[in-house]
Amino acid sequence: MQGSVWERSYRNCDFDAYFEPAKGFDPDIIICLISENISNDDFDAEVFIEQFHRLHKYLSGNNENTRIIVASNFFNNEQKTEAIRDYAKKYGAEFVYVSELIKDESNLASGYEHEGIKIHPGDKGMAIIAKRFIDALNICTER
Repeated sequence: MQGSVWERSYRNCDFDAYFEPAKGFDPDIIICLISENISNDDFDAEVFIEQFHRLHKYLSGNNENTRIIVASNFFNNEQKTEAIRDYAKKYGAEFVYVSELIKDESNLASGYEHEGIKIHPGDKGMAIIAKRFIDALNICTER
């Protein structure tokens, strides 16, 4: 599921309007790297944590056994990363740290001309992120 709609309206997102097809999926695990498209100007960590949990409950069908794996903010926004870390602690999610990857240009999609795309992870960065999620997934399944 692509989450930019939620990011841009996390305070009051209409889940049924955007994510209803995912509602009945009944996942065992939700893997989530989200927060990059939330405006830094009006970010509210407390509301974010509450709504992040609401999103995960919606997507899991309120299944308390669904494992959640969340990643830090890729764009190295400490406020968002701390909120995600706090969410993970509060709700028992696995936390994956990826924020330092943006500091190494070889991890970025720098081959693109579009400035907005160039600052996102490229193939190398995505491979590192995937490996970290797989490691966290292994931790989840060992429990």
